[in-house]
Amino acid sequence: MNSGGNPYRCAQGGLRYLLHVSGGRTSGMLLHKMLEAYDGRLPANVRAVFANTGKEHEKTLLFIREMERRWQVPIAWVEYVYRADARGGIRDPKNTFRVVDYDTASRRGEPFAMLIRAHKLLPNAHKRICTADLKVETAARFARTRLRWWRPRPHSILGIRHDEPKRWAKALWEECRTVYPLVDARVSVRDVERFWSEQPFDLQIHRDLGNCDLCFLKGRWKLMRLITQYPERAEWWIEQERFRRSVARKVRKPELTRFLMRYTYEDLKNTPMMPFDELREEREASEAVSCFCGD
Repeated sequence: MNSGGNPYRCAQGGLRYLLHVSGGRTSGMLLHKMLEAYDGRLPANVRAVFANTGKEHEKTLLFIREMERRWQVPIAWVEYVYRADARGGIRDPKNTFRVVDYDTASRRGEPFAMLIRAHKLLPNAHKRICTADLKVETAARFARTRLRWWRPRPHSILGIRHDEPKRWAKALWEECRTVYPLVDARVSVRDVERFWSEQPFDLQIHRDLGNCDLCFLKGRWKLMRLITQYPERAEWWIEQERFRRSVARKVRKPELTRFLMRYTYEDLKNTPMMPFDELREEREASEAVSCFCGD
């Protein structure tokens, strides 16, 4: 990606880039570094975009709004929309999007629930339709329709750090249209923490609650701890699993009616957290699956 040796400057030659702002500290730092590289204003071929699933924490939305205001940077807020009455195809697509802002953004998981009802499927670690449709494709639809970026298809810029090799090593070989400036700059979590300690504002939630609040990729033990702390947040996930079971005529594979392979969110909510589970959570953290969203 880098141009002229600066990892935060994009290669030219007619290329276009969607800078994905997840609402976490890492992607926020990436946005700031890229603004610095361009004297405070992103170039015309780079657009910052936040794809809201409706399951982000309220303070995540406040954090993104604060970045917009303090850094004077436009961030496109977009959400997935499914139109059941549409014919389908390019002219009348069923899968589309809407542009929102802080005030109009969904907060009860509406885009995510709409996706689940459209597909009648739940995402899981092996079939991440949430990442594909709510994030990647929704941002791409925005680029095509609003920005008129048809060809070439824009590259994605993600806020993934150098000290997260499991998240980027394989992807560098498979995702030629995704770039990782923080990997090139060898940025670590300590660098991110140092950066925000020097800023006049910060994300006011624990990093475990970033992006989707109880994302199934967090791992069983971390989810159990979070549900113990925020039991009300489990209700949306339980409702989606109940919906999936209600539309399943014959459940030949029970794992298809839940987000996790062996446990439902209701199981996790009803299972008491034991002290020794913290050790399991620590071991699990090194094996957790990572998402497109970044931090």
